[in-house]
Amino acid sequence: EEHPRLFALIDDVARAAGERAPGQVYLLPDVNAFVADLPRSLGPERRVLGVGLPLLAVLSEPGVRAVLA
Repeated sequence: EEHPRLFALIDDVARAAGERAPGQVYLLPDVNAFVADLPRSLGPERRVLGVGLPLLAVLSEPGVRAVLA
């Protein structure tokens, strides 16, 4: 709710890649990005995305899209 533009971008990249969007997004203090499917003991895997604040600070929107893809 606090960052609708970022979440819209994440959803758009996931849709364009034919992937489901992550259920959780973590802001990292380093220059890094990852997506992981974490197992659950019951139910489907949980998809998480981590993205570094330095990346968001220096990359243009197309650059962020490229990293997320």
